[in-house]
Amino acid sequence: MNIIDPFQINTNHEYSLTFSDDSSLADLNGDGDSLYFGLTTSAIFVNLTTGDTLFRMAEDFTPEVTEDLLVEGMNLSIQFDLTSDGEIKEPEYAYSNWIIGACNLNDTLIIIGGGKAIPRDYEVRILEMGADTSMNGVATNYQIWDITDPEAPFKVPFRLNRNNTKPRPDSLVGYLGEEDNVWLYARPIVQSDGSISYTTRTWRLWFHSPAGADSTTQVIVPQNGDILSIFTKKPFDRNDVFRFKMVGNEVQNMVAKNDLNDIYTVPNPYIAVSTLERKLITEAYGRGDRRIDFVNLPTECTIKIFTVAGRLVREIHHTSTLDKGRAKWDLRTKDGLEVSAGYYFYYIDAPGIGEKTGKLAIIK
Repeated sequence: MNIIDPFQINTNHEYSLTFSDDSSLADLNGDGDSLYFGLTTSAIFVNLTTGDTLFRMAEDFTPEVTEDLLVEGMNLSIQFDLTSDGEIKEPEYAYSNWIIGACNLNDTLIIIGGGKAIPRDYEVRILEMGADTSMNGVATNYQIWDITDPEAPFKVPFRLNRNNTKPRPDSLVGYLGEEDNVWLYARPIVQSDGSISYTTRTWRLWFHSPAGADSTTQVIVPQNGDILSIFTKKPFDRNDVFRFKMVGNEVQNMVAKNDLNDIYTVPNPYIAVSTLERKLITEAYGRGDRRIDFVNLPTECTIKIFTVAGRLVREIHHTSTLDKGRAKWDLRTKDGLEVSAGYYFYYIDAPGIGEKTGKLAIIK
């Protein structure tokens, strides 16, 4: 989000950007669970202070529609992860790293063989042997945790399959190592005997040799205490809410009051002519306009010009969207007559900010 026009910003207004989804993953939830939802179907941006819906988008999430949205002085861009056909992508692997430990095994998170991509993040936590048991009865030295919500992590059931291209002794089976294939599962079903089975395969987590490894590369297997973090790319769903409050488009009175000291007139003194005045092509059209500018004015003020005797000569009302603006005086009285040479006093009143007085001279 960028601010395009600070003077259109509604100060102290709150906004929210929310999403809806197609519930395509909802059947993976167990009874009473709310972990899985679906792919994005719409986005809605609302001014919560006024209750106005500023935009709603659905079906078409291409950049031509979702970027450079201009609303209330703001420019918003929403980036969706799309297929080549412009459809919302299913969740996919983003990145992973061993956040603790020196293990150099690579891992790949993929969907294969009927697995279902789900938008969740994980940790593989290396512990003592017997830390967990796979769904196919293999004791392991690791647990897999869903950490999508850091406040509510939970263990993930898995099935361990071995790739026989690199067999290992039975004594090492269950210790995380090369060519281990770990299938993650979801959708818990309570059986008649009270036990829980998981019926839907999701991600396949494959551990393999370090990138660029050859016959001389030493594989460093994970040790007790090591942790691998794995993250996925996730479409927006009903739980994603962006909420913020705008503060702007307001004059800080103390600053503005101090700025009144910066007001001055130009030229001062005015001697016969000013470089600010528009030049006429020929003298046949007369002298042309005379002009003195009041400079560094606040956004709203009233300028009153008096003779030295205190008689009101002219009143000018200044309104602008810009602070430190300018107002022009054409050297005419309120009755449209040209003013005489001499000294004049001006009084500037800025409502809610303060006052400023000064003097100027006109020499003809």
